[in-house]
Amino acid sequence: MLITEDNSCVYLGCTDSNADNYLETTNPNASQDANEDDGSCYRIGCMSDWADNYDSLATIDNGSCDRLGCTSSGQITMTH
Repeated sequence: MLITEDNSCVYLGCTDSNADNYLETTNPNASQDANEDDGSCYRIGCMSDWADNYDSLATIDNGSCDRLGCTSSGQITMTH
């Protein structure tokens, strides 16, 4: 007996292409990529809008926020 996949199976997981876990299923035994979103998507990055590396799509802050500039208290920073 030959069984042919007809794409009727639902694999819950992340279907947001911007997420770090894109196409991962929440079922470790699934043989296919996720094809129905279950709200498990996440993106790791800097979530502080004051930072130079701010990621507006991040949902988990990884502590990588950075602000570039002069750090010497005796210096004057000129801006144009």
